[in-house]
Formats: sequence, structure tokens, C-alpha cells
Amino acid sequence: MRLRSGRITNKCGICREYFGNPKWNNKCSTCSGISNFKTSVCFDDPIFQENLQEWIDSKLIEKAMENILIHTCRNSVSDINFSLLRQVLLVIKMNDRYISAEFAEKLCRSIGVDTYNKSQLILQLVADWWNMKKYKFTGTEMCYFGRFGDIHTFREEIKSIPPPPPNKPPISAFII
Repeated sequence: MRLRSGRITNKCGICREYFGNPKWNNKCSTCSGISNFKTSVCFDDPIFQENLQEWIDSKLIEKAMENILIHTCRNSVSDINFSLLRQVLLVIKMNDRYISAEFAEKLCRSIGVDTYNKSQLILQLVADWWNMKKYKFTGTEMCYFGRFGDIHTFREEIKSIPPPPPNKPPISAFII
């Protein structure tokens, strides 16, 4: 981008959000370490992202359990409290497994009844909750479980592997 001064500047080579400075090897003040807001590990670092994805892949449920969840959601139409779904999710949690944001959207929107109660149960087990912004979740779901979909929040909170778990549901009756 050409500035009014005539100087040409580009986006930061790491985060691609802020503009870089040639004095700092075309990095923004956060990624170059000049800023006080620099985290110990840069969320946008490709190596960190690769390691994070490996952790996610190792924690996702198997295909057989996905099929059980699909069947449970499809057949929980008349159950207001989703007691069977709660039991299946409890087994997943006890085995220290999670589901992906993509699969959670499929369960919440496309399979069975789309209710907030069902979402509260399912979304607390999303391993990659920062990816929820890529899918069709409601504002309330993004607020409680996706931390508003704000990249700055992700950079502040995701500093290590494993990342922090998803938030708990706002209604205590739905905590698994």
C-alpha cells in the first residue's frame, strides 16, 4: 500500500492483519516483539498452527462415535432435556475427546431439532472453538462458546498446546 508520504508498506508477514515496518523486517509491532502485548507464542505462527492442528486431530472422536452422535441427535426430537445425547457426550468427555467446529455445526443445524439447549450440550466439546467463526453459529453460541469470534481474543488466550478448553454453558443444568 502506498502511503501519503510515498512510502510503500505491506501487511505483516506473520499475522497479515496489521501493516509491517521495513525496520522490523516487514512485521507489525506485535509480531516483531516491539509491542508490550506480544504473547509468548504467536497464534499466527505457521509452526504453532501446525502443532495445534496435530493436537486437534489427535483429540477428535472416531468415525464410529460420530455416527452414534448423528443417530442420537436425529432421534432426540421429542426429548427436551436431551438425556441420551447428554450421556453420549459424557462418554466422549470422560475419554478426553472432542468434536470439530465443522461437525458441531452439522449436529446443531442439520441433524434433528435445532435448539439452544442442544447447542449448549454439544458446543462445550468443540476442540477448535476458534474456528467456529467460519461456520453458521448464532450470536449467542459465538458469544458463549466461540469467544465472540475475535482474532485478538484468540491471540491472547491460545498461547500453548493444549489450548484452553471451550467455555462452559451459561445455564449450569447443561454442564457435562
